[in-house]
Amino acid sequence: MNWLDRFLLAAKVKALAFKNDERGVEGFVVAIVLILIGVLLCALFWDNISSWFTDMWNRITGATDPIG
Repeated sequence: MNWLDRFLLAAKVKALAFKNDERGVEGFVVAIVLILIGVLLCALFWDNISSWFTDMWNRITGATDPIG
């Protein structure tokens, strides 16, 4: 093999190794994006979520409005 063939073969091996390394990054990026979407939705609907939890807690504990 001459030097050009060895260079091309080495470049192909490195490119394939790099491509295999990126497979783990894709799942990480998807997880971060999904977490970000969840946090943004919670921030957007926080008033509704908070009132729902308060109503549920009052139903569970049987709490009434405080006097005064």
